[in-house]
Amino acid sequence: AQKFSKFEIIKNIFMISALQNDGVQKIINYLVDVSSPSEWFFEPETYTDMPITFRLAEITREKLFNNLEKELPYSVYVETENFYETEKKAKIFQSIVAMKSSQKGIILGNNGNMIKKIKLEAIKDMQQILGKKVELKIFVKVREKWTEKKEHLRNAGIID
Repeated sequence: AQKFSKFEIIKNIFMISALQNDGVQKIINYLVDVSSPSEWFFEPETYTDMPITFRLAEITREKLFNNLEKELPYSVYVETENFYETEKKAKIFQSIVAMKSSQKGIILGNNGNMIKKIKLEAIKDMQQILGKKVELKIFVKVREKWTEKKEHLRNAGIID
């Protein structure tokens, strides 16, 4: 904090602990004080301006983070390739893209148990968001050095 306070651009430093609710109210008060009233950008029922296909991919990606160890989730991305819905059902096709064949094996797990677990958890959240039955097909692909290719970065939602 002392190092940062020497920079002119730093106007305030807040020492907080959200876990212990220490200093949180100070930062909230500050943000209220410096904010100016304006019109809402979105309707109250709008949670995000991201397309539903991106949101669905993020659900599956979250399940990868929750179920896989260490660095692996950082080297994969999820792409919703197709999304079809009717009044009662949604059909979603996604690809989990890994950099190495060994990562594919970890994602699939013994006898496909890991991918089944990820899929079931994702379906539960997707059904809650969409308000209908969800059929989810997940494919695990290997694309070496995907992080170096703009097309894959775009598909992963990292760049526009």
